[in-house]
Amino acid sequence: MLSDITAGGMLLGMCNSLGLDYHNPDHVTQAIDFIVDKVTPNAIKYTADNAEAQSLFKSEAVDVVTFWNSMARLQYLDGMDSASFLVASSGQFAVNGFMWIPVNPSHPVLAQIFIDWRLSDDAQFPDLDAWGITEGAWAELQEGFMGPSYEGLVPDWIADVYFNFYPTTEQLAESYKSVDWDYYTANSADWFDYWNQKLGL
Repeated sequence: MLSDITAGGMLLGMCNSLGLDYHNPDHVTQAIDFIVDKVTPNAIKYTADNAEAQSLFKSEAVDVVTFWNSMARLQYLDGMDSASFLVASSGQFAVNGFMWIPVNPSHPVLAQIFIDWRLSDDAQFPDLDAWGITEGAWAELQEGFMGPSYEGLVPDWIADVYFNFYPTTEQLAESYKSVDWDYYTANSADWFDYWNQKLGL
């Protein structure tokens, strides 16, 4: 069943690449019809299981996988030199890497201090030895250039291929789009119902 944000991200991206607006129900229907009619015949399967997607890609059962950009860097660190992520020429929706503070938390100042620390240079570009972590763990923690202070902090061990796995500052400014989460939350269940119905799931 297609019902999670991985499928949602694919649908938002497809609407955008077809020049459609996901705020228009008829446009979403058109995008789903396009996916079912044009993409599905060329797809082995739809899955939200990262491990399964990695296995299919690593075994070369598939040539392309649509998933979070973290998958490409994990594949690379697992020895797959051909893995890299691509930013869609029509634009990319930013749907990962969010942190939230609940409404009326018990300790709002501490919550803000934690988020400030998590976005700091030291937390976004941790030292492997000081933190006692592997390169793979570093790649999971690191979210890319979220501000100008990060430039120049990329460690030597990944510097040559860093932008194969993370967007550049220019890509973030020019190609990344925000999601209207209120609209998405209110409507995505209907999108998935139609998509699953079309797929016979």
